[in-house]
Amino acid sequence: MKRFLILALVCLMLLPVLAACGNKTTPPATTTEKKTETEDESVTDVPEDLYKPSRDLTALDYEDEIVRILQCDFKKDEFDFNAGNSETMSNAVYSRNKQVEADLGIRFEYVSVNSNSKSPNVLASKVRQNATADKKDMFHIVSQPSYYSVQLILEGLYQELAAVENNYLDLSRKYWTAGFMEASTVNDRYYFLVGELCTSVLDEMEVVFVNDQLVDDYLGGIDLHKLVYDKGWTYDKMLSLLAEVGSGEESGVWGMSLDVNSLSIDGMLGAMKMTTVEIGENGLPQVNINNDHNVTIVEKLRDLYWKNQAVYNSDRDKLGAAISKFTDKSAIFTMNMLKNAENLYRSGIKYTLIPMPMYDDRQDDYMVTAHDEYSSISICASVGEDSKYTAVVEDLCYRSHDTTYNAKYEKTYAGQYVQTLKNRKMFDYMFEHLNFSLGSIYSYVLGECKNMPRYLIYPETNKDLPEGANRLGSIPTMFINLEATAKEKLVDFIAFFYGEETE
Repeated sequence: MKRFLILALVCLMLLPVLAACGNKTTPPATTTEKKTETEDESVTDVPEDLYKPSRDLTALDYEDEIVRILQCDFKKDEFDFNAGNSETMSNAVYSRNKQVEADLGIRFEYVSVNSNSKSPNVLASKVRQNATADKKDMFHIVSQPSYYSVQLILEGLYQELAAVENNYLDLSRKYWTAGFMEASTVNDRYYFLVGELCTSVLDEMEVVFVNDQLVDDYLGGIDLHKLVYDKGWTYDKMLSLLAEVGSGEESGVWGMSLDVNSLSIDGMLGAMKMTTVEIGENGLPQVNINNDHNVTIVEKLRDLYWKNQAVYNSDRDKLGAAISKFTDKSAIFTMNMLKNAENLYRSGIKYTLIPMPMYDDRQDDYMVTAHDEYSSISICASVGEDSKYTAVVEDLCYRSHDTTYNAKYEKTYAGQYVQTLKNRKMFDYMFEHLNFSLGSIYSYVLGECKNMPRYLIYPETNKDLPEGANRLGSIPTMFINLEATAKEKLVDFIAFFYGEETE
């Protein structure tokens, strides 16, 4: 009897172990399962980790080669840890760079130029000079704001990356930004990259900030997060909320504060699905600007910026005043780039974070855009041994996932600046809706098709605009002219990307 009891006790003790052996683990959502057949049974391999390179990047021998990266001063903190604007990011950049140097047996050097949105030709000139530079002085990789690069692509100064033999780039990896790569790849050709090494994409996301206390005071405490998730956050709904606030001149509290510049206008044009250049049924890019939908968007935004009594237009004072109005608790809504969350966090304002509104409830989903100063990465066409530099860029992006990207996304924004768990969820939701389009990416070589609609909303005091391109100009006339210009520019664009295939 004792033996039976001991045996039963042993069996009971083994049951949890046996049960654990029989359990199956669920693969992560970002992996794919592989199976191999043996003679007797099907064996499940370890799931593929799409956050790791598909090839061994450490097998190459660089012999302690110096890899030079050209960058703009105002964006160099993405690569140069000495330029970091926070200890968290500086440490992450340092860690990332050292890992890549150790992986590949290389050393990084950085060349910086004082080139910003008002002086893009400074960087362009440097890239052009690099094409004939001595090998010992030549830089290999360029990190630049996205809109800088498109003209240099058409000049043949950047490597066509899909054509690199023994290419180490794998765009199926999760650390590459799939939406950008899909929109920027034309006829299976691509010349620049955006991925998790480009943390400025997060900074440049165009969003809406909402003062929580003023929502309670003036809008009855409406749950704006729920409104967004229910697909009820439309342009007309926004107008109805502004109408509830009434004239800011009378109450001293404005429904919305706006800077009359690209930081909010571009985001709204994208959010309301303005069309510019699209891929047609014949597989070629085609212009689609002069249509009723686009005209109506500009008309609506003109009314918002210039005629709505609940809107504080910073042009009345000075550009940049919109955020100040918000932090002074004198505006319920403001539209701007996500990087302003740092200032709002430090100011102590309690805010809700939401995307810019849809055009109407028939729009299929929200469209979140990133202002085109986010960085993109290119490899110079003149460097030779292209495959080696594709491995460098791949490893930089891979190593960024757990270092710089984690520091920016998880620790800086999600863990600190968004303030609440509800905002964290909305932050993730907006990032999932981040959108890129061919016309927006290549606007600067297609007659500024993205920017010209913005100029129709700008104040007439902007002296750099073409004649008639101000908020009093004729929208249909300007769109007819813009479409003609874009079609003319499109001829060279198609010839570059498609060549003889279109003949």
